[in-house]
Amino acid sequence: LAATDGSVDSATGRMGAGVVFSDLNAIEHEPIRLEVGGEPASLRAEAAALAALLESVGLEEELVVLIDSLGLLQNIRNWTRFDFAPRRETQEHYDLISHVMRLLGRRTVKTTLVKVKSHSGVPLNELADEHAQIEEEGEMPICYQQESDYVLVQVQTSDLGIGVKQVRREIEKRTRERNWNELRKADAVAARTMFTPGRGQQFFTRARSRLAHRDKRRMLQVMGGIFPCNFWRKRINVCEHDQCVLCGKRDTYSHRVCSCSHMHDAITAAHDTAWKALYEDLIKHLPEGVNHWYDTVLGSVPLGNFTRQLGPERKYKPDAVLEMPLSHNIFLLEFTRTTDMWENSLDRANIRKRDKESYKQMIEGLQKARPGWRIRLITFVLGDRGFFDEERWKTNWKTLKLEERGFPRFATLAVQLAHEVAGDILQAYNGALAAQNARQD
Repeated sequence: LAATDGSVDSATGRMGAGVVFSDLNAIEHEPIRLEVGGEPASLRAEAAALAALLESVGLEEELVVLIDSLGLLQNIRNWTRFDFAPRRETQEHYDLISHVMRLLGRRTVKTTLVKVKSHSGVPLNELADEHAQIEEEGEMPICYQQESDYVLVQVQTSDLGIGVKQVRREIEKRTRERNWNELRKADAVAARTMFTPGRGQQFFTRARSRLAHRDKRRMLQVMGGIFPCNFWRKRINVCEHDQCVLCGKRDTYSHRVCSCSHMHDAITAAHDTAWKALYEDLIKHLPEGVNHWYDTVLGSVPLGNFTRQLGPERKYKPDAVLEMPLSHNIFLLEFTRTTDMWENSLDRANIRKRDKESYKQMIEGLQKARPGWRIRLITFVLGDRGFFDEERWKTNWKTLKLEERGFPRFATLAVQLAHEVAGDILQAYNGALAAQNARQD
């Protein structure tokens, strides 16, 4: 049990922070007194006191903290919301509050923050208030100096004749990378969206160039965590529950466009539409002499006596098959859509696809039907918001011996299709909702 408090001297602009611990604690801690740097504000002083407390206790110590600052508690609550994306440019005391959130996130046991009324006779809070009072200058260590609002970028040039425009581009590039790296550290939807600087920048470039206005609007809602589903409506106290009305599972954007059981037909149709467009673009860049089949049962493809190897009753049908007679390669192409909300979602989907027993049996049967040939499974995993593993897709592109100049268009088309088919699924979802509401009426 501990209490924190902060103070601001209106005459000098100096801030203090104090932390005291209860005598009943099993582990004894010394009280903390320090001076807080940065722009004078009670919120900053209170946040500094909480940060000092979290830094001084062990990660596995259960903690109950008495805090008399409602503003600090509201800020912490906002930072934990799914639809809140703090930015350094707009969030006051971003450097210190983000530090507090990281400290809270590292803790492995329960941490309880309790709001108490200031100067109401709570002994521990009154003692914390005394420790937060500013002493003579130089008597207390100054901590948590505010970070500069200016971005310091070091640009190295090989000669003095470099142009001003080139220096400006280099500074913009370094600044952008710094902002992305800071964004990755933040506990927010936007941080989970942009895993690497290049990934996010390339995605928005492609999306901006090809998406229709309504798709762009929906994309920004999804990226900001404010897509109007029940999960978000409950967050803003508009809806009492966060379940899907059709199937009862948690209602999110990814659920609607990827996994709702009532949308199976619409999701399947979206898969087929997206893959057919991607496949038609892909085969334009195939080298000469390559045979290809789209959405065809392997038993009907002239690849040797495949049916005899695995039996005629099994209808193996990959999304596409490529045969390269010159190099003795056969490629089974598989396309899948999945959520890309989390960084490893695409990897997990790729592993699931490769581990399916049916694909292993297809490869085994083709190896027996074509001895000496190399049989490989190539997967293209596309996220529901248009993200994909670019390095893996580029590797696939090179493996298939496709024209390198065709990949940028292929990647841009994938982003466009991801949002177009999502729009089709959402339209079907809204239709199903309307139909259910009509039946209930």
